[in-house]
Amino acid sequence: VYDCVLKWINHDNEKRVGFLAKLMENVRFCLLKHEDLVLISEDPLIKSNLLCMEFIVEAFQFKMIKSNNLELMKFQNDSNAKTRMRPRVP
Repeated sequence: VYDCVLKWINHDNEKRVGFLAKLMENVRFCLLKHEDLVLISEDPLIKSNLLCMEFIVEAFQFKMIKSNNLELMKFQNDSNAKTRMRPRVP
């Protein structure tokens, strides 16, 4: 999903960059590998958008507290974050 969003944005960057955060909201960054998150966090387009960086930080936080179930439950109580942390169900 991340790659598709970037390709779509980059096809007509000037007109589409305003949709970046809304589209990235649908990417489940929490399910990506740490190495991929690091690469994504270094992307200039992502770095320039505060909301996108918040999604990345949220994913890093999720990965750091994943082993502590109590902290994980508190983190998952945020309804917006909750959907981004779960795998999609067919």
